[in-house]
Formats: sequence, structure tokens, C-alpha cells
Amino acid sequence: MKLSFQREMIDSLKEKIRASRQEKQLVGGIVAMYLLVAIPLGFYLLLQALLPGQPATQAIQTFSPVISALAIAAPFFLALGTIKLLGEKKPAIFGRICTALFPRSKASLKHIATRNISSKASKIARISMIVLFTIAFGFCVKVTFDSLIAFRMEKMRILVGNDISGSYTGSIAELNDTRVHIATMPNVTRSSSYIETYCMVINNDDPFFTYQGFNCNLMNLSEYIAAISTRNDKYLHEATWAGLLQAVAGNPDVVVLPSSLKSHVHGPTLTIKIPYYTGSGYGYFTKQYTIAGYYKVFPGVVVESQSLYYDIIVNENPWIALQHETNYLTMTTCIDTLLVDQGGIDDFAARMNFTTYKTMSNMTDASGLIGMMPLVEMPIFYNLLDIDSWLALSIALFGIAVISFMRINAERKEIGLYRIRGFDATMLFTTQLAEKYVPILIGGIVGVGAGIASGWLAATSIALNFQAFNPVVNYPMEFVITGGTILLQAIIPLVLYLAIIMLAIKNEIRQELGNIMDEED
Repeated sequence: MKLSFQREMIDSLKEKIRASRQEKQLVGGIVAMYLLVAIPLGFYLLLQALLPGQPATQAIQTFSPVISALAIAAPFFLALGTIKLLGEKKPAIFGRICTALFPRSKASLKHIATRNISSKASKIARISMIVLFTIAFGFCVKVTFDSLIAFRMEKMRILVGNDISGSYTGSIAELNDTRVHIATMPNVTRSSSYIETYCMVINNDDPFFTYQGFNCNLMNLSEYIAAISTRNDKYLHEATWAGLLQAVAGNPDVVVLPSSLKSHVHGPTLTIKIPYYTGSGYGYFTKQYTIAGYYKVFPGVVVESQSLYYDIIVNENPWIALQHETNYLTMTTCIDTLLVDQGGIDDFAARMNFTTYKTMSNMTDASGLIGMMPLVEMPIFYNLLDIDSWLALSIALFGIAVISFMRINAERKEIGLYRIRGFDATMLFTTQLAEKYVPILIGGIVGVGAGIASGWLAATSIALNFQAFNPVVNYPMEFVITGGTILLQAIIPLVLYLAIIMLAIKNEIRQELGNIMDEED
């Protein structure tokens, strides 16, 4: 007798120890999920607050791919951790959430459904987590892909600057005649030309400028900004296009610099020295300019924020500044035209005798070859835009959907069916639907939110070189979410889940499956 009692005590103690360990593992898992939310997002926000170029920033930027990946996954951990916390630690709250839509007239059904869900909350929460992950993953991937595609098209438009971008090479007089000729051609709504040459910066009190040469683009800045259609303030650093126009109106002697030079510039002005060849020697055009702002990319001029060369944009009349130039120069013209069809634009551009030209829609040049410049530094996942990658991704998403459905079906069967004595088929169907589909609906809705948040983080951090970790130089992708994405990734799966579960519940009720229990139980 005593031995039996001791054995029972030992078994009871073992059970308590096992339960305590499981409780600690559960709490540890939830805490770990929340830490995986707080730590990467904390670094993410910290890096945006720190000044670029500082030792602390550079040290953290070494791990920027890891931080970015964890930040993108943070909404997943937050959503999964919250559902797990409710299901495992707060079953009563989870039950009330699942039955929140019950009308007051169905108070008895709501009470029973809440009690049943609360008693099996840990199992039911797993169904919510499966659906949550499936939908959130699909949303994140689709939104990121759509954003990358839009980003690639945006890069093409930045390269052109407007409907047509063409280049000529010739003497300063020839280029000036060509510029005037283009401006008076039919179907030209607006046009603006700029000359590309070479310059030096003097008297800036920074050794960086002493032996450094720069590409120099001389243009009528007001005319050029009016002629280009791709004006987005995110392309500028601490400036706006309207602000640049206002600066030019107040003082025509202004210059716009690449944002990567900002740390080297001291003071509000810059003295620029432009050499030109007179036929017998070199002359110099030297002038002091006020800094009007900094750019990350300049549409039609600088397409890469991480360019290997520095391009300075000078508001200067090239036909006067370089009037004694006898060498050949390059002139680029951005044209806004009334033509809307690609064939008409191509024919129109070809008649202009451009050395090379590109259009906003297909980037073809005069020889019919692709004229788009390659990216100097591709954003992460950029190669996923290939067709093979789309096929692999589709197979992966389909596999995840199938596996998740099989898992949901297994969990649903494990939860089982309670048949309440005295309830008719409609009442049983209502309680079972609340018990087995509403958690799926909750997981789907939370999954949509997590997927959108994750996709937004991806779109704002995956750019030329993790924009969030170097916002001075890089600009973010646009966040693209469409009705088609919502329909394909959320509405259709949830409707399919609803149809299948409704059929399964009706079949179980018709076959009188499940355990019979009294309402008081």
C-alpha cells in the first residue's frame, strides 16, 4: 500500500516536472518570437537615426543584410507569437475573439462555442498559425515581386527622363543649331538639352576636391525640370523639385550636387572651374555657385545613386560658357512629345538623326538594340524576376498551400466534433463553423496584415543597397499592392477553406460522428 502510494507520488511529481518544463518551453518560445521582432526592428530604426559615415553606423551596416532579412520577417514573428500567446496562455480571450460575431439572439450558442474553443484553444490556435503563415508568406512574396518589377520600370524611366532621350556629338555650334532645330519641330511639346563635359572644384577646404575631377552637366535647370516627367522628391536628398525651381528663380548661379558629396562640402557655395579647348590651348570658365540641393539620382542624367563617377548639375548656359570650345562635345536632349504610340515615337526619334536614343517604354536605341544601362549594383532578390524563378516560386507557393491544407485538415480531425444533446443540425453547424472556420478567418486576416507589413519592409529596405541603411544615397522602391494580390493571396484561399470546411462539417453531422454531450457539460 505504502509502495503504491509512493509510486503515485513519484508519477505525480514527474508529471508536474514535465508540465513545468513544457510551460517554460512555451513561454521561452513566445519570448523568443517577440525578441526576434524587437531586436531587428530596433536596429532598423537605429540605423535610420544615425548619421551615415559614422563609425557606429558603418559597424552596424556590416550586418545590414542580416538585419534587413530579420526586419522583414519581424511581422511574421509578431503575428505568430501573438496567436500562440492567446491560444496557449489566454484561451478564454481567444475563445471570445472567435465568437465575437455571434448575435445576441444566439447567446446560448455563443456560450457553448466559446467554451469549446477555449477548452481546445492550443490546437485551434495551431490552425490559425498555419493559415497565417501561408497567407502572410504569399502576400510578402507577391508584394515584393510587384515592387521589384515596378522598381525596374522606374529605373528605365529615370534613365530616359521623359518620352524620348537622345544624344548628339558635335562642336558647340553644331549642337546649338541642333538644339534649336529640335525645339521647333512638330510634335515637340517641351524639350531641354544639356552639355556633358568635365570640371574641377576649387577652394572648398577639403582635400577630397584637390585632385578630383567631376562630370559636369550644364543646363537650363528650370527648363530641364519642366521638360522631364519623372519628378519624384525621393530622388533628392533634403530637397524638392519645387524647391530647386524656387532656388533658381531667386539666384540663377546654382549647382546641384550628388548626395554622396555632402559630407565633403563646407559652406553654402562651390567654385567650379570648367576647362575647354580653344584649338591652340586650354581656357577656363570659372564661377562661384550656390548649392541649391543634393540629388540621389537625377532623371535623364544620373540613373545610378551608386555611380562610379560624380556628376555635378550646373545651372549655366553652355552655349556661352563653352562658346570658344572647338572639340566635340556630347549633348543629351529630353523631349516631351504629343505622340502616344511607341511606333510613332520611334519613327519620330529616328527622323531626328540621334546618335543614340531611348524611349520611356521600351528603351530601344536607333539600331533596335536594347539601350537600357545595366544596374551598377543590383538590389537583393533582383534576379528573382526571371521566368524560371517565377515558375519555381509558383511551385513552392503551391506546395506550401497543399501542405498547409493537409495540416489544417489533420488538426481539424484531431479537434473532433461535439454533438450537443438537444441541438438540431443548424445549431450544431453554427457552433462547429465558429470553432473550425473562424480561427482560420482570424489567421487569414492577421496573415494579410503581417504579409503587407513584411512586404512594406521589404520594399523600403531592398533597393540599390538596402535603402533603409543608407537613405542619404539610396531611395526606396515604391510599395505596390493590388486588388489582384488581395484576391489571389487572401480572398480565394479563405473562400476555398470555407467551402471545404462547410462540406466536412455537414458530412460529419449527417453521419452522426462525434461525442454526444449535454449542454451543461
